[in-house]
Order: sequence, then structure tokens, then C-alpha cells
Amino acid sequence: MNERERLFWIGIRKAMIEFIRAIEIRYGLESAIVTNAQRKALHRGGCIPGDGIDTEQLNR
Repeated sequence: MNERERLFWIGIRKAMIEFIRAIEIRYGLESAIVTNAQRKALHRGGCIPGDGIDTEQLNR
């Protein structure tokens, strides 16, 4: 994948995330976006950030 194509897909991803956030805010929904820290925690079988666990602990 060349640099131009990579930047295109990064832009698409950012636009989609902003679109999802706008819908979440408009309708008062919980976030459907999974962060990298949440993804790592799920792969390790741990807890999800935001459920009372310090996210700094997850990065160790």
C-alpha cells in the first residue's frame, strides 16, 4: 500500500469515528468505539477500561 492510499484510509477511518461519535452524542448512546487499551484488555482476558480499573494499569 502506498503512502497516498494509507492516508486515504486513515482519513476514512477518522471520518467514520467522528460520525459514530455524533450519533452516540445525539441519541445518548454508550460508545461503540473500542479503544486500543480496551482491545488489549479483551485479548488478555482482563477487564475493560472505564469499569473502575485505572487504564494505566492496562498498559503495563
